[in-house]
Amino acid sequence: MRNLTTLLESPPSCVPLSEVVHLDGLDDRVCYVNILHANLIGIGTSGLEWSPNFDPPTLAERLAWVWVLRPDLSDQILDLADSELRQAIVGYEEGR
Repeated sequence: MRNLTTLLESPPSCVPLSEVVHLDGLDDRVCYVNILHANLIGIGTSGLEWSPNFDPPTLAERLAWVWVLRPDLSDQILDLADSELRQAIVGYEEGR
C-alpha cells in the first residue's frame, strides 16, 4: 500500500473500490469532501474518480482525496490539513 507522501506526490485519478480503505464510511467521506471542494470526487461503477478544481491540484485537494481513499492515514493527514478538512475528519471520526 502506498504511503501518504507517495499519494500526495502522485495521486491517482481513478481508484477501484477494492483499493479503498473502510468502504463502510465511504459515502460519508465523499460527502464531506465534496462539500469542501465542489465535485472533487465522483463515484462510478468501476470506482472513484478524482477531478481537482485547480491545475496543479492544491494540497487541500490532494489531502482530501487521499483521506477519502485512506482514512487509516487520518492522523498524518490532520497534521497537514487546513482547518476545514480537520473539522471534517474529526466530525467523521466522532460520528462513527
